[in-house]
Amino acid sequence: MKFLKAVDEKEIDLKYAFEKIQTIKITETGGDHKRRWISEYSKIEVLLPEFTEQTTIANILTKVDQAIANTEALITKYTKIKTGLMQDLLTKGIDENGNIRTEQTHEFKDSPLGSIPKEWECVLIDELANLKSGGTPSRQNSSFWNGDIPWVKTGEVNYNFIKETEEYITQKGLKMSSTVLFPKGTILMALYGQGKTRGRVSILDIDATTNQACVGFLNLKKVTTNFLYVTLTNEYEKLRDLSNDGAQKTLAVVCSKNIF
Repeated sequence: MKFLKAVDEKEIDLKYAFEKIQTIKITETGGDHKRRWISEYSKIEVLLPEFTEQTTIANILTKVDQAIANTEALITKYTKIKTGLMQDLLTKGIDENGNIRTEQTHEFKDSPLGSIPKEWECVLIDELANLKSGGTPSRQNSSFWNGDIPWVKTGEVNYNFIKETEEYITQKGLKMSSTVLFPKGTILMALYGQGKTRGRVSILDIDATTNQACVGFLNLKKVTTNFLYVTLTNEYEKLRDLSNDGAQKTLAVVCSKNIF
């Protein structure tokens, strides 16, 4: 930990210095870390407005920082509320009056997934959609890449509407590989990937292809895209637990054969 102290507190506003330091990037090089850090920072030239202007700038940026912190706190709060609400809505639903059903006020029945409203049914995912995975054009053939067809990787599947991708393939790459051009509105799920990637879902906001680690839900029957999306989102941990043997294709099998 390093401490910085103003040489003359009448010449520099410490809040301004704090904001300014956050914009400075130091390139790591060899040598003693402590001495390099101090020496490199001490030799950096920075713009220094008059004291009153420093204070004004610092106050503006501090207010923005506080707004960001408040927003993040609200996001955390409402994310927790949403998680609880999703669990109730997706296991109990709402009645004709807009109220969440309870076993004290409504009739429920037993099912493979536990007690559910009598009006509901349990179905397999493959009764609701056809699952199709993508593919990767050969990296050895440059004519397959840098085209105008979006190509989704699992790292981009993260509870979002996918509007663009990091990589693009050509028509030739599409034709000469096993990848699939999924239409806008398709739900994608990451079959495997680093960390928490496996089991995450997104909705395509563009026509796009994917690699073999993604599966698309096509030709939906008896279910809307949005309802299936929030259901899969709610079942994230369950799907990961069921596919915990590490086989790359397991999650697709679990998903298609599991009851929801």
